[in-house]
Amino acid sequence: MKKEKRKAVVGVIVLCFLFGLGHSALIADEYNDAKKAYEAGQNDAALRLLVIKLRRDSDHKDAIALFKTVLNLVIDKRQKAAQDYEARKDWDKAFDEYEALNKINELISSITPVEETKVDGRKVKKPIEIPKIDVSAQRENVINNAVEAHYQKGVSLMQTVGSSDRAVEEFDAARKYITDYKDSRELSAEALYRDAVDLNAKKDYKNAVKKFRRCQEYVSGYKDSATLAEQVKQTAIRRVAVMPFSNLSGKTQFGEVGQILTERIISATMQKQPEFLEFVTREYVQQLLQEQAMGQSAVIDENTAAKVGKLTGIHAFIFGKVLMITASYPPETAVNGSSSKNKVSYKTGEQYTVTANWTKHTLQGYVEMSGSFQIVDVEKGTIVKSENITKRAEDRAQWVTFIGDEDAIGREVKSHHTTGQRSLEPAEALASKLIESISNDLATRLVKFFQ
Repeated sequence: MKKEKRKAVVGVIVLCFLFGLGHSALIADEYNDAKKAYEAGQNDAALRLLVIKLRRDSDHKDAIALFKTVLNLVIDKRQKAAQDYEARKDWDKAFDEYEALNKINELISSITPVEETKVDGRKVKKPIEIPKIDVSAQRENVINNAVEAHYQKGVSLMQTVGSSDRAVEEFDAARKYITDYKDSRELSAEALYRDAVDLNAKKDYKNAVKKFRRCQEYVSGYKDSATLAEQVKQTAIRRVAVMPFSNLSGKTQFGEVGQILTERIISATMQKQPEFLEFVTREYVQQLLQEQAMGQSAVIDENTAAKVGKLTGIHAFIFGKVLMITASYPPETAVNGSSSKNKVSYKTGEQYTVTANWTKHTLQGYVEMSGSFQIVDVEKGTIVKSENITKRAEDRAQWVTFIGDEDAIGREVKSHHTTGQRSLEPAEALASKLIESISNDLATRLVKFFQ
């Protein structure tokens, strides 16, 4: 496709020179597109296209004429819009218009269009006069008004309960114009600090931690925000014990599936680095129980979790069951067929037919596992989340064998040859992948639940 495109371009160039069209005819597309944009009222787009055109062809008469018209329209429209926004005290939008005018000035400063004129009876080319757009004074005035307006709005919002986030947004908006405007950083930190203290009092510890940390983004070491963030974080952390999953499937060929699944879930969850989640091992739970004179023989299940948790300082228990493991490796299936194709001899030009008898082979197997898990909240003493999960890991081999001429085999048959002839992964390997997949899935759910 690329070679054909290059050939077409070369052909156009040759024709242009043969008919005396020259280089300008090859690059007239921008002008035509600009004209269409102008006729559609899209003057900004037309101006950009004309600048591109005049960079390449600085004396294109039609482009220059249209450029003058479009430039005046664009400047007038932007200036009027800016003035209207100023009159309405919409300083942000007025600033955007002046910024657009500055960019237009940079754009038109990158070209030097020339027009043909007569000097002393001789034809010469002179640069056209392009107006310089200088809105620096207007832009500065708008910035001063915008920054003060945002600042005052932020100060006002700080006086309203529950509006600190909006106040911070206003102070941020002010600093977009002037980085360290007045005491906007300190006020942002104070607004967030107040929110954090309030959230902590309401026992919304996680959001309180986030607010205390945000304080320091505005003012490093603001008051005691760093210390409070760490203290509240410790309060926010949920200590969770994942008890070994019970294997009720009756299958033992895959090893200690329940124990492996438990360990993988903990590992996969910790890899996601949940800030407010801390795992407690079964051994540690038993140690705590022994210290509480309950002995290591104490049964920990959905019914006793609340009592055990209150004694050991654990906030939640996770219990799970592997309900079913199914492995299926049916025999290979084969589909036979034949096909033919007409060909032409390169030597004699005569037509002949080739044929092939083929077989599509399919070998597939899978392991499916289903289970469930429950989260018991110690404080509430109830199951707060209960879900079932079923997943399947499978392997498939597909290949084609044939007798005859390979050219006779159609695409539909050849597309079946995806893996080549090979043995399938054993059930143990698929089960291992399945455990990994289930562990990652449950880890994601746990992080989301405790975040």
